[in-house]
Amino acid sequence: MFSSPSPVGPLTLLRPFVVLAVAGAAVWGSLPAATVAAAASVGVLLVEPLTHRRWYAVPL
Repeated sequence: MFSSPSPVGPLTLLRPFVVLAVAGAAVWGSLPAATVAAAASVGVLLVEPLTHRRWYAVPL
């Protein structure tokens, strides 16, 4: 198994809440800021977990 050098394991569960909080805060900004926040949120919440599983599927 791969062992991460940084102890972020327990904080991984907080990622969706942090992303949604930041995206929600961007709504109070401007429309372009909200659009960028929405695109970034989709990237973090949907693409990153799939990439993570594929990247670490093969042990080093």
